[in-house]
Amino acid sequence: MTEPTASPDVESSGDYVEASSTTAPRKSMTFLGVCDFRIATIFVNGINISMILISVLVAAIRSPLFFKAIFGTLALGLPGLVLSGLGLYGAHKFELWAMYLATAGFLVAVILDGILMNWLGFVVTLIVLIPHAILTHEMRSGIMTQDTYDIEEFIIPQGRDLVDKAHRYMAPNTPAVTE
Repeated sequence: MTEPTASPDVESSGDYVEASSTTAPRKSMTFLGVCDFRIATIFVNGINISMILISVLVAAIRSPLFFKAIFGTLALGLPGLVLSGLGLYGAHKFELWAMYLATAGFLVAVILDGILMNWLGFVVTLIVLIPHAILTHEMRSGIMTQDTYDIEEFIIPQGRDLVDKAHRYMAPNTPAVTE
């Protein structure tokens, strides 16, 4: 008599384990084991835009010529704002052309920072470039698309809790107005 084989949803001890909701395994890479590269790209672009705007305000506040300083520093930060905006759009809408433009722009910025020996700018731009380059590669190879994102999406449970708390804080349930 042959021994019965265990179902994939039952451990050898007989305890049930959660069955996978998807049949195919994930193929996309994770960013530091925390999330997928689409989420990482959106995150680094949000941080980059925030830091550029904060830098503009700080430079303007510290200058005796407030408006001249704010327009001057905004002009310097404009390429980064545009590239991060393209990266946000491309990652959110799965638009490969936007990801190509953002990745190429950040690559040029990294090269210029290296040539000019602006090491802080080099490191910061490299941190923004890496998620763009990997997400662009995954989108181009068909790993990360709108159709496959349900399978490829990944965020650690603590990160999901943080996102849910932030969502509840930023978009609380308000009663609908009925007429």
